[in-house]
Amino acid sequence: MAKVNIEKFEINKPSELCQIVCMDENKNLNGELSSTQMDIMNLLLYKSREKIIKDEILTANEFFELGIELHYLNNALDKNNNNDYKRIIEQLTKLQKQQFAINALGKNKDLETTITSFIHKISFSRHKDNYKKMARIILDGEIINMVIKTKKYFSKMFLSIQFSMISKYSKALYEILKDYENIKNISINMDLLYGLLNVNINKPSNTAWSTFRVNILEKAITEINEKSDILVSYEPIKEKLDGQRLQVTKIKFHIEKQPDTRLQELGLIQPSIEAHKFYIKSKTKLDALVKN
Repeated sequence: MAKVNIEKFEINKPSELCQIVCMDENKNLNGELSSTQMDIMNLLLYKSREKIIKDEILTANEFFELGIELHYLNNALDKNNNNDYKRIIEQLTKLQKQQFAINALGKNKDLETTITSFIHKISFSRHKDNYKKMARIILDGEIINMVIKTKKYFSKMFLSIQFSMISKYSKALYEILKDYENIKNISINMDLLYGLLNVNINKPSNTAWSTFRVNILEKAITEINEKSDILVSYEPIKEKLDGQRLQVTKIKFHIEKQPDTRLQELGLIQPSIEAHKFYIKSKTKLDALVKN
């Protein structure tokens, strides 16, 4: 069975101005998504955009229906690439139970904070041929419209980069920082960063600076620098709160593009003719001939 080719798939994701944040059962902004669930959301958003362009849909209704083959989801997301769809169905079902806050940070003054589900309903078709089994998924129309119509504030990403990352923290941080690639610098409050990175703050070890820095932040940055099209470094900013000792209250991130050689490896730009080994060899011979 051929592997689904996702190398050229591009997706526009909303910036922090309309950030979608997962919520827990108490409606706090610290719900936990798995790495696979993040990938499923991105792939469903991509396929929704594809359908809207194909069918020339100007505005999605309250609910947006999307039909997608299970083998397509499985091939794109399962590195083992087998025909057992149990894991994909399980992750879809768990994602359907999650609630999200739109404009959770309150930075978009034109939007109210909305609490909704990303997936409202899932139906699975019965078919003797496993390859032809379909999932009929009802997505939230407000989220679809926000992603499709966001023209001014968005991050343009490639799913191949997103899917190549293992850690969910890497995926989430890449998504945020990609939006500031041209601005170069962004400072984010720690309380905000926990929500954006999908960190469970109910576990005290997650929010202790030394543990967060080593187990979450630095591992995420290392994976982003190794696998993505941006280079990231950071600087902790410390402040005194209520007269207490200094503690980290913000993280200042510095973002820049990877060098052209790395972008070529990722297939995002084509190598120039000057960089081609045969061009260099020929030019060297020609230069020597002219000199003589």
